[in-house]
Amino acid sequence: MMEKKNNKVLFIDYMLLRGHVNFNRIHINALLNEGYDVKLVLHRDIVEQLNYPSTQYALVIPRRFGIDINNKLLNRLLLLFTLLYIKLRINFKLYDNIIVSSMDELTLGIFPLCRKMLIICHGNAQGLKNGLKRFFIFRLAKYNFFAVFNESMAGPFKEYKIKKLYIISHGCVVPFQYKQDIPSVIPSASFKRIIFHPSPNINQQFLRKILNSDRLQRLLQEESCLLVLRNKYGSAMMRGNIQCIDQYLSMNEYQNLFLTADIILVVYPPDFCYRTSGVSFECIANQKKLLALYNPSLLYCNEYFSYSPIFNDIDELCEKIEYLFTNPYARCIVSAENLIPCYTPILSQIKAY
Repeated sequence: MMEKKNNKVLFIDYMLLRGHVNFNRIHINALLNEGYDVKLVLHRDIVEQLNYPSTQYALVIPRRFGIDINNKLLNRLLLLFTLLYIKLRINFKLYDNIIVSSMDELTLGIFPLCRKMLIICHGNAQGLKNGLKRFFIFRLAKYNFFAVFNESMAGPFKEYKIKKLYIISHGCVVPFQYKQDIPSVIPSASFKRIIFHPSPNINQQFLRKILNSDRLQRLLQEESCLLVLRNKYGSAMMRGNIQCIDQYLSMNEYQNLFLTADIILVVYPPDFCYRTSGVSFECIANQKKLLALYNPSLLYCNEYFSYSPIFNDIDELCEKIEYLFTNPYARCIVSAENLIPCYTPILSQIKAY
């Protein structure tokens, strides 16, 4: 597409969220495909996972700003220093639009980079419940704009009369590629079917119900199905046809297991609020069937499948597994092309302010 005249975009991710590499790639590519002149400000570790030329970068944030600190206060101090580093080295007047791909309410609220930023909110709506975070969200809202991924995420912002708010598609990763030379992390050859919970963030209370359900265990055995659960809080174990894994999965191991699975399962904990599931969009990209424990934040998934993927309890989970195993017409009904983010209408409105 032809480059848009006088539409220079600066895309910033100051937080070093390693799980957002694919998200950043999706949105950077969307901007490039819409014809914007895009420059990037990203952490060195993220730069090395992307394939953009060095000329694409306005600034690469050094590794000293990306060290892992298991302390919220020190981590936020590091984020403040990161913002200061960016502000001292970037002339924001050179750009027509500034996009911040994720934020911590406190640090960006204390030290905003400039005005008229488009700030993409992931789980930040939950911060409106906290008085201190709400103060800084309001402060940012005076001179900046927010973007969320659906109406459910927009709800809390609207309740607090935050009007400079846009909805943009989350977007999908490119389809995974199966790597034949990667050893399987599970005994998949011993089973006809696989159900996979890809996220290590799992509802511990519901996990116990899964492990103790005789009905689910019988169903898995009858179908020669292995249920594989990633669980960052527990240890590796095997109980009948249910396997819990706690080890780190490489990208290739993860993608191979995802592609091998007949059904993708998500059972998020209750604190998964006002967010979208990256796993759900991986299902769309790879045309995989999804089942998800009820969560108000996941109701958007009903729009993407020919069946309702939402279940409320173990019995309903078993019923939906049986349905998906016996109904060849149960499928994903949208493609990644339907969900490509579109920035032009949003950035045009921001520019008009």
